[in-house]
Amino acid sequence: MKHEAEQELLKTLNGQLSELPAVAKTMVQQYQMSAIALSILCSVILIAVLIGTIWAIGFLL
Repeated sequence: MKHEAEQELLKTLNGQLSELPAVAKTMVQQYQMSAIALSILCSVILIAVLIGTIWAIGFLL
C-alpha cells in the first residue's frame, strides 16, 4: 500500500514537472509582450515630447 502511494505521488509530480516548460514559456512570452508594450508607450511619449518641444521653440521665436 505504501509503495503504491509513493508511485502515485511520483507519477503526479512527474506529470506536473512535464507541464513546467509550457508554463515557463508562457511566462516568458507575457514578459516579452509587456516589455514591447512598455517600449512602444515610451516611444510615443518621447515623440510627443519632441513635437511639443519643437512647437514651443517655434511658438516662442
